[in-house]
Amino acid sequence: MVNFTKDSIFFKKFFALLLIVVCFSFLGFYIGSRKTPKNSPSISNTTELAKPSAEVKLGQSFSFPNLDMTLVSARKVSAVANQGKPIQAGPNEAFLVLTLEFNNQATYALRVSTQDFFRLQGESDKKFAPDFYNNTIEVPAISVRKDEVGFRVAAEQNQFKLQVGEIKKEKQEVKINF
Repeated sequence: MVNFTKDSIFFKKFFALLLIVVCFSFLGFYIGSRKTPKNSPSISNTTELAKPSAEVKLGQSFSFPNLDMTLVSARKVSAVANQGKPIQAGPNEAFLVLTLEFNNQATYALRVSTQDFFRLQGESDKKFAPDFYNNTIEVPAISVRKDEVGFRVAAEQNQFKLQVGEIKKEKQEVKINF
């Protein structure tokens, strides 16, 4: 029979072991609750980082097979977040950020590579891909998913030409004027 009196060695060892387990449990819970999520997107809401120097509502819609996309707005900001870390624009530089909505009417999820839909037309008709985007996003069945893409631009530039469309198909031109 085990002796559970306060003076017994067994009671002291049991109590010490119980105290250690409880301390480690609380410590593990505290550390676990402070961790940041590992799946943070590549570009996040830039309005938290910098107020836009210019913003324009666009509301232009585009239809693709099984997917409708709306170019909601465009804004120029001095900072964006990339993988949760702020990135400040360089001297004489800004970021053109496009806010998008993807509408999936299909009864199955669609995977969209947002960077493939946009090209910013530069001098000599050079077409620039987005500098900041969220890789491939999943748009769940019968739902709308918001997203953003961003381009590095000259701070003083206020007029932009954007090519919108699928990679191997005809593009539509969108003019953005601040």
